[in-house]
Amino acid sequence: MEEKNAGHTIAVIKKMLLESIPENGEYIVAYEPRWGIGSGLTPTESEIITAVKTVFDALPNPMPILYGGSVNANNAQRIVSIPYVDGLLIGGASLKSETFLPIIKSIE
Repeated sequence: MEEKNAGHTIAVIKKMLLESIPENGEYIVAYEPRWGIGSGLTPTESEIITAVKTVFDALPNPMPILYGGSVNANNAQRIVSIPYVDGLLIGGASLKSETFLPIIKSIE
């Protein structure tokens, strides 16, 4: 949260990608804002767009990008419609059918 509040989100994304993605090979990238992990806070659509575009632009070659971060039945359809989001990485909501199935149904 300190990185986000200090305006360092984009720099942190680029640094983490450069340190973890080899130039050769095919991968799927899963992005979740560090400040959102376990917080229950969901970024705004604008924040998601900026972050995912940053990930896409920083990749050495095109790779699928999954977005994770407080995905639920109310926001899943909106998130998967964001450019460069190729799918969702669903965390805690996937552990119970009563929370996971509505997410699946919302994007069918």
